[in-house]
Amino acid sequence: MLKVPLNIENMDHARYPSETQKLEYTPLEPRSIRVLQLRPGPRSARLCGDFRVISLDDEAFSNQYSEHDLRWSNDGVLDFFGEPKLVLDNELESVFYEALSYMWGDPAPVDTVLISGRVLPIAANLATALYQLRYIDRPLSIWCDAICISQDDLDERAEQVQLMRRVYQQADCVRIWINDPTVDKTSAGIAALQNYRNASDDHVEGLGSDPSLWDHVVPIFENPYWNRAWIQQEVLNARRIELHCVDIIVPGDSLVKFQVACRLQSDAVLFWSKKDDWMNLLRSLQIYITPAAHDMGEYVDGARFWSLIEIIDRCKRLDMTDGRDRVYAVMHLARDYEDGGMVVDYHKSETEIMVGAIAYHVGQNQHLRFLHESFLGQDDTPRDIPTWLPRQWLGMEENSRSLFDLEIGAMDTQCSSHSISAQEMRLRARGFRVDSVQQSLTNGLSAYDMSTIQFWSSPFANYLLDSSGLIIKTLSQELYKILTHRSSWEERPTYDAVVSALSVFFELTQDERSANRELGWRATGVADLLTDTDDMVRLALEDIVGGLSRRMVIMTENQLFGLIPRCEVQEGDEIWVLLGCSLHVILRPKNGVYWHVCTAYIPNFLEHAAIKDLSSDIQPGDKIGDWTVTDIELE
Repeated sequence: MLKVPLNIENMDHARYPSETQKLEYTPLEPRSIRVLQLRPGPRSARLCGDFRVISLDDEAFSNQYSEHDLRWSNDGVLDFFGEPKLVLDNELESVFYEALSYMWGDPAPVDTVLISGRVLPIAANLATALYQLRYIDRPLSIWCDAICISQDDLDERAEQVQLMRRVYQQADCVRIWINDPTVDKTSAGIAALQNYRNASDDHVEGLGSDPSLWDHVVPIFENPYWNRAWIQQEVLNARRIELHCVDIIVPGDSLVKFQVACRLQSDAVLFWSKKDDWMNLLRSLQIYITPAAHDMGEYVDGARFWSLIEIIDRCKRLDMTDGRDRVYAVMHLARDYEDGGMVVDYHKSETEIMVGAIAYHVGQNQHLRFLHESFLGQDDTPRDIPTWLPRQWLGMEENSRSLFDLEIGAMDTQCSSHSISAQEMRLRARGFRVDSVQQSLTNGLSAYDMSTIQFWSSPFANYLLDSSGLIIKTLSQELYKILTHRSSWEERPTYDAVVSALSVFFELTQDERSANRELGWRATGVADLLTDTDDMVRLALEDIVGGLSRRMVIMTENQLFGLIPRCEVQEGDEIWVLLGCSLHVILRPKNGVYWHVCTAYIPNFLEHAAIKDLSSDIQPGDKIGDWTVTDIELE
C-alpha cells in the first residue's frame, strides 16, 4: 500500500535550466487527460511540475472509490482536520488525482508555471490557488482546465469538454477555490460552518436562533465564483468536495449540510412574519441563484433533476468567458443528456450551438416547452436568430417575464422528434389556428414602476370596473385564473381573497398617499398602507401585482382573456395550438412562414373539450371541432 499523495524522496527539486522555452502540448489519446503533478515547495518558491497522462477508461477507476479499497492510515499521518488520511491500493495510485474548481477572473497572465522545463503563463487567480494549495513536503496531483487543456487548440478543447462529467466524477476530490482574503477565519461563524457536518440532525436547528452568527460566512457565498457557468457541473458532478477560501478550509459535507439548511430555512421564512433578519441573511447567501449554490446536496448521489432546456434556463445569467459555453458548461448536468449526445464544436457560433441543443432536447423529449421562454422583442429579433429561439439563452437582456413555469391546465401532447432543423434553423410544427389577438389590455404597464392610479386607468382595469362596479364583489372564473396564475407547486389565493384584494387595491386610488406611489415588486411600495389588511387578502394582492409584473393581459377576437409575456404582440397575430406545446402559441404570418411572438395562457381555451382531449396522432387535414390541422414552419 502507498500513501497518497506519492512519496517524493527521489524527486529533483532543482530549477529547470531551460526556463525561456514556451510549453508545447503533446497530443492526447482519446478519452485521456493531463494531470499536473505540482512539485512541493514553500509559498515563496516558483510553481514547478510535470504532466501525467491518465486514461479515464483505466480499469482502476472502477474500484477507486469503493469503501473496500480505502482504509485509514495506521502510521499516524493525519489530514487537515486531524483525522487519519485515506490510503489507496498500489494499483489505484496511478489514476489518483484531484480537480480544481475556480473562477478564471482576469485572463491576463501575471505568473508562470514551469512544466518539465517549459514555461506556461497563468492568470492571477489560478496562480494564487496553486501557491496556496501546494504542499510543502509532497506533490499535489491536480487537474485544472487552464493548464491541463491546450487552450489554443479548439479541437482538443472540444474533445476535453466532452469528458468534463467524467473528469470531475472520477477525481478523488474537487477543491473549490474562492479568493477572498477579507473573510475573518477567526470568526465564530466560520468555525460553525467548518463544523456544520457535526451540527444537529435537524438541518435548520443547526443554524441557531441568531442569524448574525453567519454574517462572516456571507462573503464566501456572495463571491462571483458561484456565478460562473463552468463551476456548476464541476461542483455538482464531484464525488467529494472541499472548499478553500485562502487558508480557510470547509469540508464538503459541512458545506452541503449548511446549504440544505439554508434552503429549508428560506422556505420556512416565506411563511413567517417579522423574520426580515433571516430573509436578509438568506438573500445575501444567494442560496437560490445557481444550481451549485442550491442543489449540491441532491446531486451528491448522482441524481439529475433538470432537463437540458431547464438547466440552460437556470444558468442563462451566469458568467462565462465564451458564450458557446452556455450549453457546453452545463449540458452534463441534464437528466436527458447522454455523454456524446452532442458533438462539442468551438468552430460553431453561439446560435448554432443553442439551436443544436434545443434540437437534441426535442429529439429526446418530443415537446416544445422551450417556446414558453421565447418572445418577440421590440427590435423584432435580429434576423440571424430564429424568432422561436429564447434570446435570454444567448445572453440578451429581456424586460419581460416568460410563462416558462406555468403548467396550469397545460395541454399534454407530443411533437415530432425531428421538429427542428438545426441546419436550416427552422421549427416545423403541426397544429391549428383557433383565434387571433384583438388588443392588449395592459400594454405599457409594469408593476415595478406602475402606480395605483395608472393600473386603474388601464383598459384591463376598466373592464374589471365595468363588469363588477366600483365596489368589486364578483369576478369571473376566467379572470380569477388570469390574476392568480401560479407555478404548479404553489397554492392559489382563494376566490374571496382575490375579490377582496381587488377592492382594497381600488380603494388605494382614493388615498392621495398611495394613488401615485409606485407599487414596486409584489406591492412592496404600498406595504405600509396594508398593515391592517387581512393576511390572506394582502398576500392575494401581492400575487396579483407580482403576477402582472412584466406580463400583459390580452383580449382575443372571441372575447377571451389571455396572459402573455411583455412583448411586441400586434392586433391580428394568430393564436395556435401546436403539438408538443402545453400552452397556446401566438404566431405572425411572414411570407409563407411564421414568426413566433410568444406563448399565451388562455384559461377558457384550455378547458375546451377538443383541446383537452387532443391526440398527438392528428394529421394535416383532420378537423378538431371547427379547426383544421395543418403543418407550418417557423423561422
